Amino acid sequence: AKIKIKKIKVRNWHFGDKMIPFGMTGSKKVQDIFTDLKIPKDVRKNIPIVCEGRKVLWIAGVKRSDDAQITADTKNVLKLELR
Repeated sequence: AKIKIKKIKVRNWHFGDKMIPFGMTGSKKVQDIFTDLKIPKDVRKNIPIVCEGRKVLWIAGVKRSDDAQITADTKNVLKLELR
């Protein structure tokens, strides 16, 4: 069986980043998530963003993407921790 390897990258927030927050159907700007959660602007630049290509999977310690669900069909899981 062939395994599809996806590149996961950790980076800082970029203007225009969007994600589909877990449990939602539509996308939302990461900037709007920060604003809704009242995360100070000077803190935002230090929050790691976990991505697959341009797709935001996790705003570390803040929000998980609906694109990264674990389902009955999930075969592999990558566990990440923020310390």
